[in-house]
Amino acid sequence: MKGFYFKFIHALPIGLVLCLACDNAANTPAPVNKYFVKYYGEDGDQFAVDMVSNADGTIVILGQSTTGRDIFLVKTDAEGNILWQKKAGTVNDTPHDIEPMPNGNYVIASDYLQANGSDIKLLIIDGEGNKVDSVVHGTISDDFVKTVTVLPDGGLIANGTTNHTPEDPSRVSKFYYPRFNAQLQLLSANDWKGDDAQGEQNVGNKIMPIDTAFVFFGHNIAETQNLNKRQRLAYFDVTNDGRK
Repeated sequence: MKGFYFKFIHALPIGLVLCLACDNAANTPAPVNKYFVKYYGEDGDQFAVDMVSNADGTIVILGQSTTGRDIFLVKTDAEGNILWQKKAGTVNDTPHDIEPMPNGNYVIASDYLQANGSDIKLLIIDGEGNKVDSVVHGTISDDFVKTVTVLPDGGLIANGTTNHTPEDPSRVSKFYYPRFNAQLQLLSANDWKGDDAQGEQNVGNKIMPIDTAFVFFGHNIAETQNLNKRQRLAYFDVTNDGRK
């Protein structure tokens, strides 16, 4: 049996480091005395992509399984003992991010492959790993998600990229950050401008709320003055309606 391998290293006061690797672990000198190494998985391969460390010491790990390519979830106590282990989603999901919500639920952001291409999927689960709700959203082109941001009002912003660029067919992709209310309803273009472009290729990585505005992080590829193409860090702020 193969599984995703990770090492938790605890220092006092509590500090937590997550190291991800395949399951052929080598001996690594521990920088602290208190730690544990545990394996989680099932038949096939499992890959860990993100985790949440809760205030009560429990840990929720998000991964993907090659057995059905489902979303793979494990919740452990502070010592790494399994509280529950579940699979969610479908064979079309490729998860990337998990975030805690104020009501005790979690939201998972994944790419969702359909017959006409890739869309963005947000899946909400409760504290026991059971599905609460989900939404799939996309343009007529391929859309991909990197992260999801949870807002104080329970709303969500998916952050990634879209290949839908009708305003400039020469552009490969643009930043894409659709926003949803607490009922997973998409905000209209009048209420939230969910895209932007600064170069030929644009990939969004994170959007963070600050007061009544948002700070956006990503990267793009654009031509310099000498016509060479360079990858650059993208950073800009938007107002509460998604506009610069």
